[in-house]
Amino acid sequence: MDIISIARELGFAIQNDPEYIEFKMAEQKVECDAKLQKIMEAFKLKKTDINYEISKDNSDSEKIDKLNKEVSDLYKQINSSSSMKDYNKAKEKFDRKLQMVSLIINKSAAGEDPYAVDPMEIIDCSGSCATCSGC
Repeated sequence: MDIISIARELGFAIQNDPEYIEFKMAEQKVECDAKLQKIMEAFKLKKTDINYEISKDNSDSEKIDKLNKEVSDLYKQINSSSSMKDYNKAKEKFDRKLQMVSLIINKSAAGEDPYAVDPMEIIDCSGSCATCSGC
C-alpha cells in the first residue's frame, strides 16, 4: 500500500472519529442557531463599521469607542451562547487530536519510531515553537 492510500484511510478514520463527529454536530448546531447567527452577523457589520470609521481621514474617536464597545458586547454574547460554548469545546478536543496525529507523522518523517512517539506530549505544548522539537 502506498503512502497516499494510507493518507486516504487516515482521512476516512478522522471523519469517523467520535470527536470529529461531535465537532461537526456542534458546528451544525451553531449554523442552525438563528439567534446566534443574527448576533454574529451584527458583530461582522459592526467590525466593518469600525474599519470604515478608522480608515476615514477625519475619523471620530468617540464613534470608534462606541463601536468598539458594541463589538465587545456582541462578542461576549456570542461566546456566552451555549451553542458556541459547545462548539468551542468540541473544536478544542478535535484540534488536540489532530495535533497528536500531526506530531506522530512529523516525528516519523524525522526518523523517529512512530510507535515510540507519545502523542500526549502535545498537551505540554506551550504554543511557542521556539522550544519545540516539532508537532
